[in-house]
Amino acid sequence: MFLFFKVHCAKNSKEFQDLSKKLSDIRKCYIEIENSRGLLEEEYHQRMKTLIHAQRSCHSQMAEIEVRLRSLERRNKLLQQDNDFLTSSYKRLVHAESKSKREYFT
Repeated sequence: MFLFFKVHCAKNSKEFQDLSKKLSDIRKCYIEIENSRGLLEEEYHQRMKTLIHAQRSCHSQMAEIEVRLRSLERRNKLLQQDNDFLTSSYKRLVHAESKSKREYFT
């Protein structure tokens, strides 16, 4: 009976050591995962900050471009009005000149 108890205890001791080692390995793995998760979260937050900064910069540049575009549209409209005025003035002058020549020759 004593021999059976010794063998059984030794067997349990071996199982205990194996389970203890597995538990230790699992703990190490868990700690590595937690550390990796922390690093990944930090990297994620840093990238999000970078993306948010880039997004704000894009919005700012878009606003500046929209202001310049509206300014150019106003300027274009004024130039178009000047062009229309000059074209109509030119046509009146040409018409007046041809009328003057006709009257002169008749």
